[in-house]
Amino acid sequence: MKVFITGADGALGTAMQTVLRRENITFRATDIKQLDIADYAATHAALSNYRPDIILHCAAMSNVDACEQNQGLAHRVNALSTMGLATVARKIGAKMLSDWQAFYPLLIRTVDCSGLPQVSLPLC
Repeated sequence: MKVFITGADGALGTAMQTVLRRENITFRATDIKQLDIADYAATHAALSNYRPDIILHCAAMSNVDACEQNQGLAHRVNALSTMGLATVARKIGAKMLSDWQAFYPLLIRTVDCSGLPQVSLPLC
């Protein structure tokens, strides 16, 4: 199994790397320095090359004030990049979990998580 993590330098992305290492799951971690996920062509190329089974989308512009001050960038990062990742995930047959599912666990019931590894997440 191969996992691709976006937002690897953030709190959730860092925590997910710790879990995946502990569980000996192969992964590639990226952040804006390695890949601008709002660039659909670059994202499509990177994911098509790596062919992950699972995409853990932890990247986001999360500072509310910054989002309100630069709504165009916030839309590009939070909406368009997520839509692009989901499109590529479908094309390559990968499952995708987004960071909103970590913060709203009741909504996970709407996502097909069958076939995903069962791991224990640290509660910090």
